[in-house]
This record gives sequence, C-alpha cells and structure tokens, in this order.
Amino acid sequence: ESSGINAEYGDVGLKLRGTTEWAPPRAQIICHLHPPTTRKKLMERCGYRCAGCGMKIAQSLASIFRYCAYLGKYFCHSCHHEQAAFIPARILHKWDFRKQKVSNFAAELLGKMWSEPLYSIQDINSSLYRSVSELKFTRALRYQLYFLNEYLRACKNGKDLLGSVTIRGHIYNDPELFSLEDLCSVKDRVMIEALRPIVTSWLQHVDNCGLCRGKGFICELCERKEVIYPFQLTTVFQCQMCWTCFHKTCFTGTCPKCARIRSRRTLSQEDPAPQEHLTND
Repeated sequence: ESSGINAEYGDVGLKLRGTTEWAPPRAQIICHLHPPTTRKKLMERCGYRCAGCGMKIAQSLASIFRYCAYLGKYFCHSCHHEQAAFIPARILHKWDFRKQKVSNFAAELLGKMWSEPLYSIQDINSSLYRSVSELKFTRALRYQLYFLNEYLRACKNGKDLLGSVTIRGHIYNDPELFSLEDLCSVKDRVMIEALRPIVTSWLQHVDNCGLCRGKGFICELCERKEVIYPFQLTTVFQCQMCWTCFHKTCFTGTCPKCARIRSRRTLSQEDPAPQEHLTND
C-alpha cells in the first residue's frame, strides 16, 4: 500500500471531481458575458489542459484547442466538435441571436435547458425591456394573462377557458421568467402572435361575465363609476400592498385604503383595552 493519498481523493478521503489539478465542467446556468482575454491567458489558467477531459498538451500546441463560447474555456478536438448554439448571455445582454461554437458538454447542457424557464430578464438585465420592443410587448401580454388568470381561476364559467390553452404554465404564472425557447420565439414574434388571441378571448370572457365584473374595482380618487381591472396595464395602477386599483391619472403616490388601514392600527394601539372591575358581594 502506498503511504500517500491517491491524487483522486482529498485529505479526508472524499472522492474529488477529476484530480487535484483538473476537474470536469459542471452543469451551470451562465448569464454573464465572459470578459475579453487571450488564448494564452486562458490556457495558462487551466494549466494547458482540456477543460473537458483534462488532457494536457505542450504550450506550442495550444492553438489546436477550440474555444467554448458558453463555458468560456478551451477544449480538445475530442471534447469539442464545433457544434453551434445560442448563447444565453449574448441574448440577455446584447439581444444577439448569432449562434456560437460550443463544446460537446455545453451543447448537451444547452439542449437540456432549451425549454426550461431559467432566466429572469428583470433581474439579469431589465434595460432590455426598454431597448427591445418585441420583448416589452410580450411582457405586457404575459402580465395581462397573469391578472386575467386570477379572474378565470375564481370563476366557475372560466375554468374551461383556462383548460383550453396550450401554452406552458410559466407564461402566465410568472411573466418575468423566460426559457431560451421563449426568447427565440419573442425575437421571431411567434410568442406575440400566439398570446394575442388568448388575451382577446380572456378579456371577452371578463367583459361578458357578471361574476368576473363583480371582482373589478371602482377608483375612489375620482367621480368616474367605471369598473377597472389590474390587467388594464396602460391606464390602471394597482397598489402592491392592498391590491386596490386606481386610475393612473388619479393616483398621486399614496393609497387611501392603506392610509385607512394604518390609521385604524394606530388607533387600536393607542386605545387601551377596557379593564374589568372586580366587585365584592
């Protein structure tokens, strides 16, 4: 038995990924752009080893390795067959749908993630909504479906309408989340054309349904008696604390319902609880 610990194992005897000098790539969601650098620096950083299999080469042969645009590392020919794929970071930061060459590992990983809603544009790069009109319009349609869905789910006449749609649940349950497939369909306007008739159908249901209309709001800041709804995104503001709706032109920044709730709480805290008086017979 060798007195040294096998390089495949750590000091506590736990098996490591790869060896002490190299580890295979991990499945990861990469949303950032890799900083520009040179082949030499990247190869020095990985010890002139293939990021996929760990094969080490002489510095003079570094030029034969192939760059993976998703992982930002270099791979040997066996681990990189120059498959082309959409790079999420380039889409999320530059709205760039040009396919880039990726390693075999990255190509398989991106294929598995294709339909998974993994990317929140609001968190990653909210400025994209301002610069890409198709994305902004798609987001508005999805938020309309999000609010309409709440009305239809609570309506006994609307559940059949919900069951008839074929779009995936995250489209109307979480409007900020996108998959790679979603982003491509936004760019090609496929999602817009798919969502438009659904929004129209659901709006028509609410307009014609007494149960749904009864769940609308009356703006208490003006004299108008029209019923308003949270899915009227361009004209209606909804308080994020109490969910009451107002006309955007009427709302000044203070929700009167929340003010009343705070006032009642203050009064209840200031008013001491009535004390019981004990009497002797």
